[in-house]
Amino acid sequence: SPSLLTTACIITIMLFCLPAGGYIAFLLSQLQSDADPARLFQGQYFKSLWNTLILAFGTTVCTGVLGTLQAVFLQRGRVPWRMFFLSSYFIPFLIPPYIHAITWSKILDANGLLVQLFSLSESRQVLYGYLYSRAGAILVLSIAFMPLVTTVVMAGLRTVYSRLEETALCNSTPARVLRKITLPLIAPHILGSCLLVCLFTLNSFDIPDILRVRVLSVEIFIQLAAMYDEAGALFMSMPLLAFVLLLTLIIQRSMRGKIYFGFSAAQDRIFLTEKRYRLIGFFLLGTIWILSVALPCILFISAIPSIAIFCRSLSSAVNELLYSTILASLCALTILICSIPSAYLLARRHKFQSLVDFFTLVPLAVPAALFSLGLIKAANFLDLQFLSSSS
Repeated sequence: SPSLLTTACIITIMLFCLPAGGYIAFLLSQLQSDADPARLFQGQYFKSLWNTLILAFGTTVCTGVLGTLQAVFLQRGRVPWRMFFLSSYFIPFLIPPYIHAITWSKILDANGLLVQLFSLSESRQVLYGYLYSRAGAILVLSIAFMPLVTTVVMAGLRTVYSRLEETALCNSTPARVLRKITLPLIAPHILGSCLLVCLFTLNSFDIPDILRVRVLSVEIFIQLAAMYDEAGALFMSMPLLAFVLLLTLIIQRSMRGKIYFGFSAAQDRIFLTEKRYRLIGFFLLGTIWILSVALPCILFISAIPSIAIFCRSLSSAVNELLYSTILASLCALTILICSIPSAYLLARRHKFQSLVDFFTLVPLAVPAALFSLGLIKAANFLDLQFLSSSS
């Protein structure tokens, strides 16, 4: 009924607004106190803000270009070992981002693998400076987030109407069909995936921290964990949060009504069959696989001193692993339970549809530390003690 649907919409919006409400209430309470937010907005803050924007822009461009090319060759190219690349392209997204950062620190460090293999002792400082910089962070972030763009663009390629490409191939070259027909049709998928990558990069903490690039997420964490300054962390996040919420609104507009995940191989139409396309595709897919899958796995295995030490370390951490697995499973179950009514509300036409659509993306926009802080503040206000624990 309409009343039941309206009630469900209001409950859903309140559920997603609970942490944000705690955040805003705490921020307003600090504005009424003797807090001095001006002390936080110094030179280091603007440098961190600039680094954050540069990393977001560079990572978005790199993942957008390389992820789209990877998806095109996987879906439209007759590339050697195509099924192998198709079954393993998503692995980098499953590897924790800090593992990628540690891997590249082992490769490009002053005494890293690249220096030892090719005797680049004279260039070690150059490689070291490149790794611990914005360029190195963009490289590692692009490797970590590229599968997200590839997945969304591949889903877009599967939704392209086959008759359009087949008719165009009768009178034009495959490259022209790809440029004039296919890419314009999947442009919303490319834009939506790139915006999601930009969103994740803006809130990324571990890779910039390991590579010693000062970004706002690191500064916010320092204010929370080292300075115990909750108000300072909230004030520092205000400009970034405003920008991210605007980006969330753009994502909502660009992704509306699109099908982003399709797994039917029956829609695959291969027309990049010339030898040059096969060679270019194999070189591109092979290079991405080596950099994003092979190197992290090889360096991880080589870092293990012995099987006995590995088994002993694994046995000592079995309780933590079990706890993490249970916690992750419960989180996934909670997300599933919450997403079913949210998806139902988004699929139905009603006056709150745009509002529900926007607020379901808000948790992606808020940094995890601030989201947790807002949830704790809301729990304290409502006297919900269980929200302040690991549950």
